[in-house]
Amino acid sequence: MRILLSFIVIFLFTTEANAFKLKNLLDKATEDLGNKLNNKSNNSSLSSSDQQNIQNNTQAPQGTEKVDQSDIVNVNFAEYSSSPSDPELSGLNFNMSRDEVVSVLKNNGCKILASWKRRVITKGQKDSRDLKNKCFKKKMLIIGYQENGDMEFIADVHYIGKELKNHFLDDYDKNRARLRVETFQRFSPNLIYNIGAKSAICLNKECLEVVWRDSSRKELAFLYLNPKSTPGKAWAGKTIESFKIALERPANGCVVKQDNPCLILKSKYVDPSIKYLNQFMNGPRTPERESLRQMYINYLQAQILAAEALGLVEVASDLLLILEYVVSDPSELDMERVSTSISNGTNELYKNASSGSDNEEARKKIDEAHVYAAKAGGEGKLFFSSITAVFAAQTIEDAAGAAEVASRTKGNLAYFYNALNKIREAKNINLTPETQEQFGNAEDSIDI
Repeated sequence: MRILLSFIVIFLFTTEANAFKLKNLLDKATEDLGNKLNNKSNNSSLSSSDQQNIQNNTQAPQGTEKVDQSDIVNVNFAEYSSSPSDPELSGLNFNMSRDEVVSVLKNNGCKILASWKRRVITKGQKDSRDLKNKCFKKKMLIIGYQENGDMEFIADVHYIGKELKNHFLDDYDKNRARLRVETFQRFSPNLIYNIGAKSAICLNKECLEVVWRDSSRKELAFLYLNPKSTPGKAWAGKTIESFKIALERPANGCVVKQDNPCLILKSKYVDPSIKYLNQFMNGPRTPERESLRQMYINYLQAQILAAEALGLVEVASDLLLILEYVVSDPSELDMERVSTSISNGTNELYKNASSGSDNEEARKKIDEAHVYAAKAGGEGKLFFSSITAVFAAQTIEDAAGAAEVASRTKGNLAYFYNALNKIREAKNINLTPETQEQFGNAEDSIDI
């Protein structure tokens, strides 16, 4: 027994020693390979040939495409806005110095959590819809700067990691869903770029306004890039440098390795709520489904009237085509098409709230638009009050589907109501007491 035990001990020791030597050899080989690859990635930027090799020599996952020349954007600096498209952030612009930003934020009641050389971060306070009280618990503002003092980006942040969780009311997953809903209030994103744990959903044609997501650090934000900054230029060129953005502190970006070649992939962005919305609108012809269809009909009629009042002929024409499409009640209603058109229409109304003539006919159309908008809210209220029970009785993943559809439709309608309020204020229009009451009730019923 002693001899057998000694033999086993010697065998295990020898095996462990050989394994240790082999591990050292593997570690050394891996380290040498990593150093070579890291030296390549640590250059100020990858050469065009390096990028071409990375793009061409790696298989793209199913459903995605590799970046090609059509993705490269030439930004017209003269026409590109110096401020984010979000009206709530109009008090900030890319030309501001760090001290100017801090001053503006403080003057608007924001508390500064951190003010470093390259980052200004506000502290969560209270829920509001304008810059004056933008620093609230569900969001933070982070403004990034380059070493030379030029602004890199303005970020409207919903969540950053566990260490700052006390500044937010909800967790990462809930905020991610909320951010998606808010995205569709103002945008109709159709493209997403992916690289490792990071992704960016393009919100404008230049892709300089994005929904930025870094799942490894749990960063989630609306990110507005200064087109003249290094990150802005990288995004326009769709280079690996694009992913050196970090909301809290500057990052090193993607490290080129065999198992992580820093391949930028693009694909169509599909919002999960569209799946449920299509299933519901193309499902059984229930009273709830008809209620939602009528909501969209009234909604579109209100948009058309508002567009005509502002002199937006093409916008009104496009919305009329969608209205006719919904009214025809086809056997398969494409709700992505409907939602995209509605979002685009509201964006145009928001941007052009002060345009058009200020005659009696225009004022009458704006008043009538509020009437149809109130009707839409009334139809929506019936739908929202019964949707959970309806979905629970169907096969559409129960409460999850109900929440997605309700949030999506409420979000779009709420943003349209904001646009109408802006138009009414710009035109100095007083609604009739009856219309004002109906519209106010409709606003109250679609709180997200």
